[in-house]
Amino acid sequence: MKTWQELSIVERREEAEQRMPPLMNSDNPRVNLRKIHIERAVLGIHRVTDSQLEKICQKGYDVFLIDEMNQSTSIGSKRYQQLIRINRIDLTSEYIAFHNFRKKLKQPARMKIAKLMADYYSKHPLKE
Repeated sequence: MKTWQELSIVERREEAEQRMPPLMNSDNPRVNLRKIHIERAVLGIHRVTDSQLEKICQKGYDVFLIDEMNQSTSIGSKRYQQLIRINRIDLTSEYIAFHNFRKKLKQPARMKIAKLMADYYSKHPLKE
């Protein structure tokens, strides 16, 4: 039996689409965090654990992300670094939280994420 990392892109997409619950009515469909979790899985960056799935089912994707980011130990994690290395800041929890849920973040988390964003954009200026 293959480990998750050994699965092909197609197999990881199928597995992630089956595992991830639908968005809740309270989740922001414009952000669609379900799709983002699936994309991370396809890239081989992050497979949501069973305990994370349980929390998503209980609280919804948006609240799960906000709670995760308000635990400042999650900010700038290995997953963030992996996504930055492949130039996919748009898939990081930090980027998503900062641009979509900033007002729901605690001050220390917001400041830590703002520093990460500033560091990233100082090295990767926006193209005009």
